[in-house]
Amino acid sequence: MPRQGARRKAREAGISSGSRPQKRERDTGAAQASADASGNAAKRARGGEEEAPPQLSGPATDIEKSLQLDSKNGASSGSASSPNAEQLAERLFELANRAAVRLKVGGVAVEVIQDRKATDHSGGVVWETALALTRYLERQVLPALQEKLSSVNIVELGSGCGLLGLSMAALGCKVVMTEQAIALKNLKANVANFKAKHGKEVGRVRALELEWGEATHGSAVAGKGPYHLVVGTD
Repeated sequence: MPRQGARRKAREAGISSGSRPQKRERDTGAAQASADASGNAAKRARGGEEEAPPQLSGPATDIEKSLQLDSKNGASSGSASSPNAEQLAERLFELANRAAVRLKVGGVAVEVIQDRKATDHSGGVVWETALALTRYLERQVLPALQEKLSSVNIVELGSGCGLLGLSMAALGCKVVMTEQAIALKNLKANVANFKAKHGKEVGRVRALELEWGEATHGSAVAGKGPYHLVVGTD
């Protein structure tokens, strides 16, 4: 259920970060926001009214600094100011309200714009599992593969804003990112910005539409393979 919709409902109700709503209240707000917006957004995704993707209007927020995580091991920094579980949850909650977020991977600053207006799908913001899997693949999986292979080919299912897939490209992998039409515009904008900024420094990356059950979509994605890794987070 889309987190950003719940957060918007909380802000409209005047709830501050110092008095967080309970999970049930946030979920109820997200469900209502999703129901209200889904019809019009689905029409836009099918080729009706076009909306421009969100634009970056300021500096991206560093994910690990905001969470006070140690970038070397992904754990809490261990200082006296390190967040406890409740504080960490609150900071994750607030990260989804940022216009854009950033993660340094392999010497490359991977930046993605979040579509905070989206309430009818869950691909508008970066989920914390994308950070966790990025660091796991970077440290535990890719080193061995890259010793054996000249190019590691990856397909990501449900790429959302694109943090995971772009991070893999930053590590030199060839990446095909996939998403439903309803969330594809923002993903493609993030891919284009990434290529424009980093170009030859990174591996090849592209974004393709993939709807489950659509044979033509599946064939197009499969045609870019074969793949060494299939990844996805939620």
